Amino acid sequence: MCTQSRCSGVSGKPGYPRIGDNRELKRAVEAYWAGRIDAGELAATAAALRAEVWRALRDARLDAIPSGYPEVEASLQHLVAAAAELRGR
Repeated sequence: MCTQSRCSGVSGKPGYPRIGDNRELKRAVEAYWAGRIDAGELAATAAALRAEVWRALRDARLDAIPSGYPEVEASLQHLVAAAAELRGR
């Protein structure tokens, strides 16, 4: 970390994959679009993956951990809302 007297290296991983080792989030979104799972199952999959990523980053003992991906979460919320609206027609 940096102080007034010196600055040492800071480790971080800003581009850490957030869709799962086997692209679980992508598959869950596609299953939701196809009607094979509901919004609750999609949200549960996303929550489990977030927890897994946070544990992995914590266990790596990094100095800086990404604080979330609001652009992805916002996009997912829009997609869920759009799919719900289309199903209601």
